[in-house]
Amino acid sequence: MGVKSMAQGSVSRGVLWTTLLGAGIAVVVFWSVTTKRAGQEEVPAPEAVTQEQLTVERSEVPPIVPEEWKGRHGRFHIGDWREVSFEEQQSLTPEQEAEIERLRSIGYLSGKEPVPLQSGVTVYNRDRTYDGLNFYTTGDVPGAVLMDMEGRILHKWAYSYLDAWVGSPNRPQLRPSPKGSGFWRRAHLFRNGDVLAVFDGLAIMKVDRYSNLLWVSFGGFHHDLHVMPDGRIYVLTREAHIVPWYNPDDPVLEDFVAVLDSDGRELERVSVLEAIAESEFASVLDDAEPKGDLLHSNTVEVLDGRLEDRLPAFRDGNVLVTVRELDLVIVINMETALVEWALQDG
Repeated sequence: MGVKSMAQGSVSRGVLWTTLLGAGIAVVVFWSVTTKRAGQEEVPAPEAVTQEQLTVERSEVPPIVPEEWKGRHGRFHIGDWREVSFEEQQSLTPEQEAEIERLRSIGYLSGKEPVPLQSGVTVYNRDRTYDGLNFYTTGDVPGAVLMDMEGRILHKWAYSYLDAWVGSPNRPQLRPSPKGSGFWRRAHLFRNGDVLAVFDGLAIMKVDRYSNLLWVSFGGFHHDLHVMPDGRIYVLTREAHIVPWYNPDDPVLEDFVAVLDSDGRELERVSVLEAIAESEFASVLDDAEPKGDLLHSNTVEVLDGRLEDRLPAFRDGNVLVTVRELDLVIVINMETALVEWALQDG
């Protein structure tokens, strides 16, 4: 098989894109049951509230973003999450809803093999290894381990998805035995002992050195993350939904590169699918599946510019992403939301 290398000569600055949900209003109606105690007058129940009184016209709701930011080519509203609207949900067929739920459940099973009798480091060739510490996660425990080269465990962290879910006021609906909940798919160790951890397809959270939960953010976070010196977190996330311009009939699992602040709040996101489709490398999508998990991005790394003199697309701040289903490596400019460079096996 040959290797195809594709590089873009120049990319004009543009704007990020995502679909936005207009501002919504929730109306909560409280009522009380008429009661009468000794020595008290009867308190009448309030008059019934009609549906017309509860209805708020969308035109009366102030927009959360300028109108020019909306649409396929509009700038993403910082911090905004896109949820399926009531109209979209009503338009989905039972088959589409079932497929979306199936795509949401894609993940990796926890480890089931029994722990072997041997423990510690059984082979250690000092001449062929770097003398340092090893921070790792395993597929059988929602936690991480710091170990030296002799196999001595220096510290452990552990926190379960269920505990994070139960303790959060903004928790989503809990699916039965969700895949990815039994282990940390990826983790990052900070110098002060704090740890970032990803529950694949479910959440990203931060614990301190004593495994106390600092914060948790629920969503389709998966596979990989990259922490910047200023505390920002680049992480892969995904959404199972209908993408009308790509396939108006069948749901797809759309990958995004999301940027979070140090407390887990989303700052921006770029669609990997859009970044490819609107670049000069759109032809690679000719090999993509028309539905389902069409990309399966699994690595994200923010470039530091050290290779920019050889490959201009590898400038500081651009993001490298691997795409398993297309045998593809791409570099995304987060400002223009476009792929600037691509390498494909084929």
